[in-house]
Amino acid sequence: MDYSKPAFILHEALTRAAGDADLLKEAIGILLEDAPLQLRTLRDAYGAHDLQTVQRLAHGLQGAVANLGASSMAAGLRDLSHAARDKREDAIDPLLDRAHRDWTALERELRTWVASP
Repeated sequence: MDYSKPAFILHEALTRAAGDADLLKEAIGILLEDAPLQLRTLRDAYGAHDLQTVQRLAHGLQGAVANLGASSMAAGLRDLSHAARDKREDAIDPLLDRAHRDWTALERELRTWVASP
């Protein structure tokens, strides 16, 4: 991820929320609550060699962040989902690391936006 670029594109997220900032803030709140648990569960599933769960969770989280215009994180999660589907276990650990780094950047930006007036 290029950390000089925004982790999410506000106008894309607002467009997907039909221009409703309150709806977007609600969706972001849900993601801020759920994503850390999903990322931990992804790591646990990988540790248990449960690639089906890795694929399912990565795909679901990909959709959630894509709806916020977080294209870089969504792309990494897509790659993670595909690696799990294709049973390329050697690719999964670095992609999980990327997902955690991407989430750290995205979470910071989302919290800043939600807290803004």
